[in-house]
Amino acid sequence: MSRRLWIACVLLSLGCQADRVTLANFEKIKPGMTRAEVEAILGPARQNYQQGILTWSSGEQRLITVILDDRGRVDKLDMEGLR
Repeated sequence: MSRRLWIACVLLSLGCQADRVTLANFEKIKPGMTRAEVEAILGPARQNYQQGILTWSSGEQRLITVILDDRGRVDKLDMEGLR
């Protein structure tokens, strides 16, 4: 694979990751889902502040936060900047 093609693929995948932080994807997340199920929708969490508190962001304007219970399942979720 040429270097230019490889760089284009990396940049495209980074752009797709940011595009996952959407209202449509937020609405797919339901209480009781596992972390793996949430990450299948949103990709890997950007931050894991404490055990069970995960965040995904797209810049500073869009943010999804998911709180897992002691079984590792979605207990609460919140979003900011999504329409």
